[in-house]
Amino acid sequence: MDMTKLPNPKTWLVPVIGDNSFYQKVQNDRLIAAQKYGTIRKSIGKVTVEFYGMIAYKIITPGGVEILLDPFRNAPDLDLGGIWFLSQFPEIYADVVVSTHAHGDHDGMMRVHAPMVLDRLAGTVEIGDAKITGFPDKHVSNPENEIYDGRILEQAFAKHNYPPGENMEWDNSIILIETEGFRIVFWGDNRQNPPQEILDELGDIDIFLSAVSDDGHITTARWGEKLGKEVMNAKVVFPGHYNVEGINHPYASGIIDAAQFARMHDHTFLKETSVSFSKEDIKDYNFHVMYFGENVNWKVLKWPHKYNYDYPMVSIEEWPGDHREWTVYKPEGKERY
Repeated sequence: MDMTKLPNPKTWLVPVIGDNSFYQKVQNDRLIAAQKYGTIRKSIGKVTVEFYGMIAYKIITPGGVEILLDPFRNAPDLDLGGIWFLSQFPEIYADVVVSTHAHGDHDGMMRVHAPMVLDRLAGTVEIGDAKITGFPDKHVSNPENEIYDGRILEQAFAKHNYPPGENMEWDNSIILIETEGFRIVFWGDNRQNPPQEILDELGDIDIFLSAVSDDGHITTARWGEKLGKEVMNAKVVFPGHYNVEGINHPYASGIIDAAQFARMHDHTFLKETSVSFSKEDIKDYNFHVMYFGENVNWKVLKWPHKYNYDYPMVSIEEWPGDHREWTVYKPEGKERY
């Protein structure tokens, strides 16, 4: 039974929106191995970055620890934005799943089969060759883009969205992942002006994953460059929070892509759904944009007028077939009762 179709006592939504890890066929053996042996595999000396749409990225450390950041879902309450996604996040494995804040486009953790869940992390967790630190701060409330400012955003959501007095959804944790000399910052939807002490602790970084898109609805190109290039001296940047056909509703959570942002800088338009590199590979990079575009690491249904299917279309003669289930009610020996 689909519980979401029942009348709306809030408790009936718990099986849909709550923790469902009790039924996931996943074990914590990889985490035990990482803690016991210091790594899951012999180090390959490279970090792998995979893209899953929206701002969901998976980081795989050189020693094989898989960290999935900010999977998405549709909010369970229409007051929280309604239908933002045309596809559910894929049910995939990760050793650790991390959510930066309590918005549906970032907290679909129940879709990820992960033995460790870090929700709005504050402090440090170490597992295997990964050290994950969360710096609690605040969600962006005034993007300073060409579409809207903070006042319009507040009116659109009909919610007070900045301190003091904001509710939990407007809190955000900046995530720092350290592994074998790499410093990787996942910004989530954090504001552009966190306290200087946070920026001092983040320091110079290798990889910057940020909600930069060409419409700048979360982080504008100007702020993305200022934070990533001028403040943190990132060698590589991965944009996110942009529209991917077949995943995003065309009028929500990202209107356009981030191709223009990529073209504004040294860039690589990636043709695959993941990329791996060593510290040596990127040592000479300076804010080099690696852009996945619509190359996500799972099969997304897209309309055939634009994207060719890689499987044959079923003819109408075969679909669904002429089963005539109603004939079980036909009277014996005659056409009508």
